[in-house]
Amino acid sequence: MRHTATDAEHLMWQLLRAKRFMNLKFRRQHVIKPYILDFYCHEIGLVIELDGSQHGTDYFQTEKNYGFMYEIDLYLKCIGLQYRL
Repeated sequence: MRHTATDAEHLMWQLLRAKRFMNLKFRRQHVIKPYILDFYCHEIGLVIELDGSQHGTDYFQTEKNYGFMYEIDLYLKCIGLQYRL
């Protein structure tokens, strides 16, 4: 887990924390093995992942990384979670 949030994560956390968004409780950097999710709402089974500076500007341009994100998406859907990138 990272101790410092990216700019995008910090901004999103300001919108989600303390039930500010639709009175839903979100957790930050929640672990669902083998992944660490940026944001997770257990109540509605929603996962939010943000592309931040830790990935670099062309993170999704490579086939390897696109495949990795597809793998996460498939895994989370299989366990009944909604995934948004």
